[in-house]
Formats: sequence, C-alpha cells, structure tokens
Amino acid sequence: ALSYKWQGPFNSSKGGGDQPDGSRFHLEAVLKYYREGNNAKQRPALMWDFCALPQHDPITGEKRTAAENDVFKAGLGVMTNAYSSPRVLVLQHRRIPEQLERELYSVHGGQPPADRPDLIPYAGKYCRSGWCTSESACALLMTAGGGHAYELGVGRAPAARGWMPSLQEMEALFEHESTIFLGKADREVVSNAYLDLRRKLERYDEECVPPLVRLADDLLTGTFDS
Repeated sequence: ALSYKWQGPFNSSKGGGDQPDGSRFHLEAVLKYYREGNNAKQRPALMWDFCALPQHDPITGEKRTAAENDVFKAGLGVMTNAYSSPRVLVLQHRRIPEQLERELYSVHGGQPPADRPDLIPYAGKYCRSGWCTSESACALLMTAGGGHAYELGVGRAPAARGWMPSLQEMEALFEHESTIFLGKADREVVSNAYLDLRRKLERYDEECVPPLVRLADDLLTGTFDS
C-alpha cells in the first residue's frame, strides 16, 4: 500500500477533481522500487488510493455517481485495515519534489501558505499531512515487532516497540491545526478511523493476550508500573 503526499494539481476549487501525482514524482519512485532486486516478485500488487476508489474526474470535473459515492465511502472505511495489516507492506514516499522542498523551507520556513497545498510536507515540525499522519501511525500497529513499512529511496522504516504515542496524544495530533487536511470532512473521518482501530486492538490485547505475556511485554518495553 502506497503512503504519499498528494501533489496535485488541485482542481477542486475550480470545479474539477484533484490529482495525486500530476508530475509523476511519486510514480517514478514506485517504479524505481519495483525495478530493484526481487521487489516485483515479492510484492506483485500495489494498492494506490487514487486508483483503488472512484474519484471525481480530475480533467472534466465530472462528479462521482451515487453508487460510486457508496463504494468510495465503504473504501475509506477500511483504509486503516490496509495500512495496518501484517500482510501489507506500506511503501512510504515521504518526500515532495525537490524544488518544492527548497521553497517550503527557504521561503516559508517550513510553514506553507494556506493557498499552497502542494507545499504541505508528508511530515514536518510545523505542519504535516493529515492522511500521511494516519497512514504512518497505522503502519506502527502492524506487527508485534512494531511496524511494517519501507521508505522509498531510503529503506525499511525503523520501528521499535514501546514508544508508540498514546491514544490521547494521537487524538490531540489529529485535532491540532498543524495537521492539515484538504477535505472539509477528512479530519473527522481519518481521526475516527484510526482511533477506532486503536481501541479495537487494545480491546483485543486485553481479551486475548494472556496476562503473563502482557506483563512480559510491559517489562521489556519499560511500561510496567509497579
């Protein structure tokens, strides 16, 4: 499953549809990954959100039909499952085009203007993409080892057990103004989907993981409170 920052063109304000990768920046990074070693054989299928669900036409502006909207909403409802599944490797492309990165930090000090969604970074000190924040957080839930992600152009994303943010910290992060969502309803949809998944996993741990195993986990991760 690909996790990346949509780059536009953003045409929704003009009556059209937004495009995720008009410059092929992300596509080129994905193709490079699949041309290396045995990656194509080991990961023969790729879930790319824009292609996986019905979209408003980015050229003509034609809107989704009612039936397509139902499929779209149903798909959004299971996106967290895809990014958190132990069977799915999350390919993270955490970059935006180099010229935009230079502009973001040299001109705007890491804080993009409100009218420049193309400058919103995947992650950053002053702002971050809301969707990417959720996808990265889901990737940390995947396995007992603490994560299952690969950063394109870098390598396997490091993840260690025991430092995952709490539910309260993640809820605050999703609500903070520095976490940017382009869609009006996206903040609530994305936040609720991730938080619901976290709660389900915590209930599973409480109900299914033997107390002795939980105690051992707490001792290993330093979270045991005597």
